[in-house]
Formats: sequence, structure tokens, C-alpha cells
Amino acid sequence: MTKIYPFKFLDAYALKDKDIFFGREEETEQLYNLVHQSKMVWLYGASGTGKTSLIDCGLANQFKSYDWKAFFIRRGDNFNHSLDKTLCEASEGEYLFNKDKALDQLLKKLETVHILYLSPIYLIFDQLEELYILGSETEQKEFIQAIKQIYASPLPIKMLFSIREEYLGYLYEFEKAVPELLRKKLRVEPMNLDKINHVLNGIDQNPHTNVKLKEGEKEQIAEEIFNKIKGEEKSLFIQLPYLQVFLDRLYRRITQDETHQKEAVWT
Repeated sequence: MTKIYPFKFLDAYALKDKDIFFGREEETEQLYNLVHQSKMVWLYGASGTGKTSLIDCGLANQFKSYDWKAFFIRRGDNFNHSLDKTLCEASEGEYLFNKDKALDQLLKKLETVHILYLSPIYLIFDQLEELYILGSETEQKEFIQAIKQIYASPLPIKMLFSIREEYLGYLYEFEKAVPELLRKKLRVEPMNLDKINHVLNGIDQNPHTNVKLKEGEKEQIAEEIFNKIKGEEKSLFIQLPYLQVFLDRLYRRITQDETHQKEAVWT
């Protein structure tokens, strides 16, 4: 059996990566509970903390396939166009995307998609900060009204918003229009030493990965990795992208294998 390389470098983890997704068990459970409590949930944190992976891998794997029909919506050139185009494509020809009539019959489109898939629909608005970085005032107002419509409808539609935490303050007008907007939210923290231990232990104990840790040295390895990345900073956390890059470089330095096929034992 071919062993799995367990590190994704800077790529997000997807549904298929559940066997190598470690260190976010607590946040996954919290997010799963939140989406059962509200039609709207906000996931926020610093850039690169793994918000997309937490939704697309951690949360998605908590559901049966027939209870999870998710649509990831990125802004592209306009969030409203992206939302409408996503729904039109999912309607299997019932609706055709027209940029000039984006969001017309929004609830009918959502109802059509729900009937086609016979499961709750999850609209996941990823990197919503782009609405405020790149979007016009008109785009913002139209988006707010669309979300207000969806929230008020009886359709089984869940909405998850992923946003960089420094942009939460930009949601003032949004919250005025939808007072319930931020009642359910979860902050994704950077990685601490305990989470790095969880990551390395999970990888080591998975019989299908090609990276193992020498028995009796796991905690020391985790601590040395944490301290190496942290450097001179007096902090209890490190940034996830630095950890991802470091683990990949460490593997390649040990194995000299750019194809990520060789097995490695870390000491």
C-alpha cells in the first residue's frame, strides 16, 4: 500500500484529507455545534490560520454526505455575481446566469437547488474581507440585502462566513440590517505547542502516512519545532503557514525527496 504524505504545504485541507487533518479537533466540534444553533455562523481569525480547512475538511467530515451540500463562494469580481452564478449552475438548467439580473428570484433559485439535492444547503462565503477590500458600496448593500432575505426565509439554508479578524469592524452596517448577524462566531487561534503535539501524534499514529516520529522523542520533537519557528519571540503561538512550510522543508531535508514518496523517521 502506498503511504500518504501528510503535509499540504500551503494548500487547504479538503474533504478527502480527513485522515491527515489534525490539531483542530476542538474547533471542529465547536463549529459543528454552532451550525446547529443558527442559520448564520462567522469564522474569523488572522490570515492563514486555516479557516478554509476547518470548514472544508474538519466540519464537512462531521456530516453524512446526504446532510452536507456545500457551496464555497469566493468573490471573483463580485460576491453577488458569484452567489447567483453558483445557484444557477446548481439548478441544472432551471436558471441561467445573467450578470445584469444577478440575485433576481434569489429565494426561488435556492428552493430549486434544495429540492434538487434534498438536503440542507450550506452557503460558505470564503474570504469575505474582499467584499470590503475590493467591493463597491453598491455591491456591499446588495450583498447585505441578499443575506437578509436568505436569513428570513424558511428554507433550510445555513450560511458560514469566513473573514480575517481585522475586518470584523467593517460589519457595522451589515449588523444594523441583520441584528442577529454576529451572535454565533468562532475565532480560529494560531497554533500552540499542544496543537503541534496533536498534529505530530496524529500523523505518527496513522499507519498510512510516510512520516513517523521516533518513539520516546515525540514531545521533544514537537517542542523543538515550536521553538525553532517561534525564534526569539516571547509568544505562546506560532502562525500556521510557518508550521506548514517548516514541516514540508524538514521532510525534504531528511529524505532529499521532492516527490514526497520516501518514508522518514524524525528524531
